[in-house]
Amino acid sequence: MANNVSPVVRKLISVRTFVQPRLLLASAMSVAASLLLGVSLICTAGIVCLILQPANSQNGLLHLLPQLSNSATGRLPESIIQSVPWLHQNVSALTTLTIAFAAGMAFRWLLRSLANSLVTANSLAVVQRLRQHIHRKAIRLEPADLSGEQSQATDRLFREATQSLESSARSWGHKWLQAAPDIFVTGLTALCVHWQLAV
Repeated sequence: MANNVSPVVRKLISVRTFVQPRLLLASAMSVAASLLLGVSLICTAGIVCLILQPANSQNGLLHLLPQLSNSATGRLPESIIQSVPWLHQNVSALTTLTIAFAAGMAFRWLLRSLANSLVTANSLAVVQRLRQHIHRKAIRLEPADLSGEQSQATDRLFREATQSLESSARSWGHKWLQAAPDIFVTGLTALCVHWQLAV
């Protein structure tokens, strides 16, 4: 994902970190948010189909059934279109798909925000442990540092390094949690809609 991440950040927050119990919930939320992205993409495709439909046609998404029945991945959308009566008329189908899209994107934003806050909290905890370790090392220097210059320099470097490490760890964690599931679900959605589109 991010090639410019330092090895220290990769060691502190690695891919294995996201399957540990404390971040498993964040990973699950990110996957659910990515699935909502797939649903929103399909709703958008349905809205585009309704907009491009001739004006005299009022059968909603029913005109897609012959195309869906011929494809291997069209069985689920076909059964959804047949079982939801709101998708049988243009106005009700457009309203239903718009509401589903808006709700999907709102829940997606909520889930991603919660996942990001869990990753941020975990990054802060990891950096705090590192801070405490460095602070213990700095305390050992103090008896030999009569002027206090070394401890001030250590404190300044320590603050800069941990702030940089904290922001890098948070950024890398967010990118990993957001990009990987989104790429997978977008590819899977494209494959389900039309396999040639995904290739």
